Amino acid sequence: MIQSNMKLLCPATRNFSIICCSAWFFFMCLAPSFGDFKVFTRDDLRASIDIFSQRNVKSYGQLLFDIHRYQLIVGSRDYLFRLSLEGLKKLEEAHWPADEEKVQTCHLKGKSEEDCRNYIKVLLSSDGKLFSCGTNAFFPECSWREINALKSIKEWVDGTAKCPYSPYANNTALMTSQGDYYIASTIDFSGQDPVIYRIMGKQPFLRTVQFDPKWLSDANFVASYEIGNFTYFFFREAAVEYINCGK
Repeated sequence: MIQSNMKLLCPATRNFSIICCSAWFFFMCLAPSFGDFKVFTRDDLRASIDIFSQRNVKSYGQLLFDIHRYQLIVGSRDYLFRLSLEGLKKLEEAHWPADEEKVQTCHLKGKSEEDCRNYIKVLLSSDGKLFSCGTNAFFPECSWREINALKSIKEWVDGTAKCPYSPYANNTALMTSQGDYYIASTIDFSGQDPVIYRIMGKQPFLRTVQFDPKWLSDANFVASYEIGNFTYFFFREAAVEYINCGK
């Protein structure tokens, strides 16, 4: 059974609201209005689409559309790319591998060679700067860069509680118009502590209650948006009916 619920945190202040949208709502309310549809394969679209790839680079997991500069910032495993929106031509690349010392420690903790790389998990723009975070072999690290010169690093920032440790974690991050940074993800090494966290900006730190399933129950985060005085987070979580099944 799928659970649908809405949770509102601290609505009297500029904090955050959480909405969990269920598949039930989609199939019962939205799907019937779509009418007829047609499925297109990748081969059907190949003649009319632009494709970017680079040898030995994988996990293109983060995209940031910079419409004002007509460019696309891409985060992958160990690399940042700046592409043109028209034709996806490569304008710049910045190699950002995991620190070798951190890689060795990552291996000692039992992680695989593939996991002990730097997977870019956060790409955000603010005041003409790029804020990016990577897993850095399970030692998260962030940086402020010039958005038009990715190799121009203005500041390194500790990624703890700003980026997930694992390359497999679902996460969403947001920089509000006031300069407050929110991250929704698991922020511990074991991946057992899903959280919505406000950790940078003018306002004090704020986070959801730790290890409390009434707030977040095995949450997988999807997206986040700033609308008016609120920040909304969309996520999937285990239904209470499923947790109590058979008890």
